[in-house]
Amino acid sequence: MTRLDPDTVDFLRQSAVLDRLTGAACDTVLGRTGSVQLLASLAADHQLVLPVDTGRGRYRYHPGRRDLIVAGLARSDPAAAP
Repeated sequence: MTRLDPDTVDFLRQSAVLDRLTGAACDTVLGRTGSVQLLASLAADHQLVLPVDTGRGRYRYHPGRRDLIVAGLARSDPAAAP
């Protein structure tokens, strides 16, 4: 697995509060654009997110990895952790 850039790490931490991930939901909640491409990349390259249905752009976090991301978020920003 390649090392993740800081922007991707921020995306992961901020979006870990969502149970289901779509590009539109992430863009809205995180105030950004381009989440659909990032989610597809994370699913294909890193398996940090898993597709819920093929072709619809819906994802969920890999359960064990989401726990690690949320734990890191709780340490760095306790008020933002789910």
